[in-house]
Amino acid sequence: MWNKKINYISLLILLGGALIFYHHYLLLIMMILMIIMPIVSYFLMKYIADRIKITVSIEKISVGKEIPVDVCFAVQNNTFIPIETVKINSIIKNTFYENEDKYSLIMTALPKKKNEVYMTVSGIYCGRLEVKINEYEIYDFLGMFKRNIKCFEKAEFYIMPSKKQEYEKFNLSPKGNSEEDELQLSKGDDVSQISQIRDYIPGDRLSNIHWKLSSKKEEMQVKEYSLPFSEDVILFVETYIDKENPLIFDEIIEVLFSIGNDLINQRRKFSVAWASVMNYEINYYEINNDDDLISVIKSIYYEKSLEYNGAGYELFDAINSEVKATLLYLLDGSDKKCQGEKIDVGSERVVLVCQ
Repeated sequence: MWNKKINYISLLILLGGALIFYHHYLLLIMMILMIIMPIVSYFLMKYIADRIKITVSIEKISVGKEIPVDVCFAVQNNTFIPIETVKINSIIKNTFYENEDKYSLIMTALPKKKNEVYMTVSGIYCGRLEVKINEYEIYDFLGMFKRNIKCFEKAEFYIMPSKKQEYEKFNLSPKGNSEEDELQLSKGDDVSQISQIRDYIPGDRLSNIHWKLSSKKEEMQVKEYSLPFSEDVILFVETYIDKENPLIFDEIIEVLFSIGNDLINQRRKFSVAWASVMNYEINYYEINNDDDLISVIKSIYYEKSLEYNGAGYELFDAINSEVKATLLYLLDGSDKKCQGEKIDVGSERVVLVCQ
């Protein structure tokens, strides 16, 4: 832009010198036009700038990690005057990890049309990926002036976990492991009831085998439960992120998704909980199905990282010191103060503790 200003001033000086020596009307007209043109160009730029709309949109709502997503940047010019250069400055970041990349796009504002440009983005960590336009710049016809305009347009999509792993056994409440005389022939309101016992079918869970009755009948018998187990289970997630190694929390989200699916398949009644930095309280969400689990993971994406590993559990313990439920504590394994029975989740960095 400064080069164009220097070129303009140089040409103006040359015309002025030629006019002094030659006194020609044509040179005078050219001189006047040269003086007027920047003024006209500047005010036209201001006029168009107030009548241009910049937007960003994303068609997909949620995807898996490293799945490419097309982000649409659009310039809507509501005037009959074209603008050659519109520079859009945007920020793309995973809001939970607070990392961001800056991008600039050069677009043209066509008269009475909407011009669209697509950018492909993807994320390597689970989270909420936000694409935000923080400002855009409009240049005049001569390229000598520009106008910076703040913008608050943004679009986002969720990067969801995909890992599904079955865990052989959780040391949870014994309720549901009923004796033979507790067998119910029909479904009832008591969530600890068993609706029927049947012969073993290959693929049935070992935890559902009625070992006492199987030994009596000398063949494998399997319990079918009418409703989920009666005792509550709380899956507490420590929402702390090690900024130097964000992959650990990403793995925590993957394990949370995997354990949640496993508990749903077991028909366990459970809740997901975590400490909120924003309102200094414990958030609880009861999980009944896959949709509930996905919704709760998306809610965690809106949280902020705790100050240190273990801060969430300290708050939970202070508020719920006499909680009457089985607590599954999911956290970064670097917390050495964590006590309880550790459950193998197939990770060296993520720990699940049953308390």
